[in-house]
Amino acid sequence: MANYSHKFIYDGKLCTDYGIIISTFDKGGLEKVSSSKIGLKTYKSPMGNKWLKYGYEYTDPIQFKIGVSKGNLKPFTKEEVGEINRWLMRTDNYHWLQFYTGQFEDIYFNCTAISAEENVINSRTYLIEYTFMTDSSYGYSSIKEKTFEANDDTKSFTIVNRSDEVGHIYPNTTIELLEDGDLTIYNSIEDRTVEIKNCK
Repeated sequence: MANYSHKFIYDGKLCTDYGIIISTFDKGGLEKVSSSKIGLKTYKSPMGNKWLKYGYEYTDPIQFKIGVSKGNLKPFTKEEVGEINRWLMRTDNYHWLQFYTGQFEDIYFNCTAISAEENVINSRTYLIEYTFMTDSSYGYSSIKEKTFEANDDTKSFTIVNRSDEVGHIYPNTTIELLEDGDLTIYNSIEDRTVEIKNCK
């Protein structure tokens, strides 16, 4: 998971409350981060040398790393390292983490830091790299609310599934009729029609 933010919120607290920002030291290469993994469920075809898929499951939660340094680029004191560790490395439960940027601002990870590695120069800690473990193979977002009004000019609208999970979505829907009559709902993706008569 590439990160394009300098700030993040964890357990309702902004990182700058601790005087830190997201940082990295140039290590001369690309960083590899564990993202979603799936395991295929297969069986061998009795008629040939093919393995047929009959399902899948997520096998691992997301893990990612965040490096933090002080905003003024000064070294950490031991007391500051301990305070930040107590904030991020939690044993009470997972907590929500949100990157403070437009690209990921609506994505939340329920996670906790499971390890910390200090980057030391001349016996002083300038950067702490945390490895986070989430409770899921994907992030979460807030509930989306959309309002559509159908009339003689606009009789259709589209609900888009922006989730990383491929499949159906089942929105909670409230339909308010402006006059008595029959209600017809047509799903163009599945070519399916539902008709409710004598609506009041």
